[in-house]
Amino acid sequence: MYEEKLIEIFTKYQQEHLISDILALSVAEQVQLLDQLEKTLPNEHRTKPFVISSYEILSEKNHAIAKSSADFKDKHLGVIVMAAGQGSRLGIDIPKGMIEITPIKNKTLFQLLCEKVKASERYYQCRITLFIMLSEENSNQVKAFFIKQKLFGLHSSQVKFFTQPNALMADEWGKWVWQSKGILLAGPNGNGALFKSFEMANYTSFCEENKIDHLFVLPIDNPLAPPIDEELFSLHEEKQSDMTLAAIKQDDETKNMGGFVTVDRQIRVVEYFESEDLFELLNIGYYLFSLTFIKQMAQVKLPYHIAKKRGYLKKEQFIFDGLAFTEKTVVVIKKKEDFFAPIKDAILPVQTKLIKRDKEIFSRLFKTQMPVDDIELSMEMHFPTQEVIKKCEKIKNLSIKYIDEDLVSQWEI
Repeated sequence: MYEEKLIEIFTKYQQEHLISDILALSVAEQVQLLDQLEKTLPNEHRTKPFVISSYEILSEKNHAIAKSSADFKDKHLGVIVMAAGQGSRLGIDIPKGMIEITPIKNKTLFQLLCEKVKASERYYQCRITLFIMLSEENSNQVKAFFIKQKLFGLHSSQVKFFTQPNALMADEWGKWVWQSKGILLAGPNGNGALFKSFEMANYTSFCEENKIDHLFVLPIDNPLAPPIDEELFSLHEEKQSDMTLAAIKQDDETKNMGGFVTVDRQIRVVEYFESEDLFELLNIGYYLFSLTFIKQMAQVKLPYHIAKKRGYLKKEQFIFDGLAFTEKTVVVIKKKEDFFAPIKDAILPVQTKLIKRDKEIFSRLFKTQMPVDDIELSMEMHFPTQEVIKKCEKIKNLSIKYIDEDLVSQWEI
């Protein structure tokens, strides 16, 4: 029975080259393979856009906004972090979030993220619940890592995990390949799975129960990205936007990135591998959604894109295709040096940008230039209290490479 069903599926998808292997599988292996196919085969029927959307592109030059922590005060915000990837492009076979990134303390991307959440909560006087989207491949390893690290100081109630499905991978001729006996090669099916996966984990209900009305979405591999952003939030509220996105301007460094285009007077994002055009504005994968919109998108079947990963082809869905279902979209242009430093093929260039950013913060706090080449500031120093700011202004000749709030507080003037 299982054998016949598998042959039917493999024939339907023109994968007859693997049928002889199927016949050699045990019943248990055939059941396992059917289960994998049920979870990974794409539903090819996409939902047609059902709204006519409007959009605004705003930069620091054409909008004025009062930056005050009052925007977030007493609010409960959600932060969804996309962390399904592995560090394979760096030659490191571990989940990307476990890569050590800071120059002095060698903090991992996950640690840096959690410390940002803690510092942001204190600074903005708000609550943040962290939702981390993992893959089937890295889920157990990441959860064990967080437990070992005692959630990096966060409370167990504010760290939630969920897993996105896999998609089958194929060779350049579109043929499936085995990963091991009875298991086809597969990988995460794109960040567009976020909406449905979030709902399947019952987190939309959790958000409703805990009065989380807004959720930021960001990738784990951009250590400059803040977990929450005042500017996006204020504009999202002011413009009554469904989806608010951060963008940066194209420059010589920004390669292999999707960009914004207008189609029939509506804004869309096109991936770099789907167009040879150069985009003026680039999508950096940083979003703000209302919970209502996430619930709506959980019912939508997004289109598929053919992406090439690890030398294989894979059908993926992308968050930005949700633009076709918005009534109002806002794109906010950010300064790249403040907001965007993704880990691609090497760690050193990203560390250099982190050091540059920390030196700028050091200069503002201590009213002087940093005398050492390498420096790392704790996340508390990025969101300092008034007491710390006053203390920093009085400290002279500080040449320590790692600076945190405890060091400043105990420094004898």
